Amino acid sequence: MQNDNLKIVDGSTIAVIGGGPAGSAAAIKLIKEAAKKGTKIRVVIFEGKDFDRHYNQCVGVLSYPIREIFEQALEMPFPEQLIKREISGYVLHPADNTPLELTGERGTYATRRILFDRFMLQTAQELGATVIRSRVTDIEFNDGGDVKIYAEDKFIRADAVIGAFGLDDGIAAVT
Repeated sequence: MQNDNLKIVDGSTIAVIGGGPAGSAAAIKLIKEAAKKGTKIRVVIFEGKDFDRHYNQCVGVLSYPIREIFEQALEMPFPEQLIKREISGYVLHPADNTPLELTGERGTYATRRILFDRFMLQTAQELGATVIRSRVTDIEFNDGGDVKIYAEDKFIRADAVIGAFGLDDGIAAVT
């Protein structure tokens, strides 16, 4: 459901489901934009993985224009310390076995994905996001405009929700 009239005001709670790079970047951008406008919001990120222990099966490639995304959209320095090497291309092997060759432009990098995930989530936390280390089990969209988010050990009400998660069996049952 999309609400084109959604206004984020003082006291709004925005829930982000998924604390990987997409969810963390959304939280970072929300917090920074609200601060520019002098709006006090609460951003809550639900993330079931502990990036100090759990490894992500996703590829560790940061594709062009990642530097510009950090510097312009997120208004933060690019994390040079996380780069293993610059790469010129890579091949994805999807389930249908048709390889997809991606030639990177200058500015495509290999990284350890777990370190990148941890960096992004910690940055969101340092800016003020609350992280709930739990998987979302259900979501209710109410007529009054609020959203109820149920997790394994928590329940919160939010004014808006951002879905930034992979589609595994657990979350597929919720969506």
